[in-house]
Amino acid sequence: VSANSSSPSDISPASSLKQNQGEDDILKFATEYHAPVLWRGCVDALVTDFDLQTRFGDAERLVFVDGTLGGGGHSTALLHALKDVNRKTILIGIDQDRTALFEASKRLQKLDFLDPMHSFESIHGNFGSMDRLLLQKGIGPGQVHGILLDLGMSSHHIDNPERGFSFQRMGPLDMRMDRSSSDITAEQIVNEWSADDIRKLLVEYGEESRAAPI
Repeated sequence: VSANSSSPSDISPASSLKQNQGEDDILKFATEYHAPVLWRGCVDALVTDFDLQTRFGDAERLVFVDGTLGGGGHSTALLHALKDVNRKTILIGIDQDRTALFEASKRLQKLDFLDPMHSFESIHGNFGSMDRLLLQKGIGPGQVHGILLDLGMSSHHIDNPERGFSFQRMGPLDMRMDRSSSDITAEQIVNEWSADDIRKLLVEYGEESRAAPI
């Protein structure tokens, strides 16, 4: 979402992350939870490659959303870029995994440059309900200036056998992204649901054309 304005610029492009762009810093914002190797492209697309005044006009506050917070690597990179913006900014991190949300939020709140001008807040939930979740922070339609979504599983989900996503390690067939909101596990679905119910599940949510043979 962007706004256009011809008013004088009071935003300086975030340029600190434009320096030292060698391969050495590809894992600059990696955590034990996840390593965002495409962080620079995301930051460039959202912040550093544009004239922010042209994009966002004279909005008093710039709002960015990381809809898949995960380990917080992308958010850390975005916050480093946004701290150079001469206007109030806020980054909202959303994740349905409470463990990820807690660990990432704790790490991000320790960034020493966060202040009332450049802040971070987190929300537990699924990015599919982003509009409703953002209203909890007083952010309504048309007030978001950039959204980042890193779709898929994180390294943490695959590496931790207890989550049930690993192809290499034995563990319970859990596969719940948010273990606090549902008691239904993949193990129950596979072993207790009827074949027809599983077929419908694969068709509706996976758009799987070979659902019946599977």
